[in-house]
Amino acid sequence: MGSTGAANEAIIVYPEGFERAWEAAPYAKTRDGEDIRFIQRILDAVDADYRVDHSRVYAMGMSNGGGFTSVLGCHAQETFAAIATVSGAFYNPVEVNCVDAPMHTLIMHGG
Repeated sequence: MGSTGAANEAIIVYPEGFERAWEAAPYAKTRDGEDIRFIQRILDAVDADYRVDHSRVYAMGMSNGGGFTSVLGCHAQETFAAIATVSGAFYNPVEVNCVDAPMHTLIMHGG
């Protein structure tokens, strides 16, 4: 994202999961919404320092990050306008107890 025009028009944040993993993956050390709360704290900190248009907050991730992005789209719909996953690793229980509402989603896989 930093090498695109988005870098001139947006605030871009690159969080890293604990020990390079996000919840829902079987190898992740975090569980039960810990990473969702972590992302919320990051967004609150950004919001405290910048004028954030809350109708234009998006999440994107690749591989395990793509799977976690799906978790965010499922459990933090009030926070994100849309999500995008790239080669997402989708583990159960990604969609357990999801909010029953549509989420604008882009899913990319390819070879």
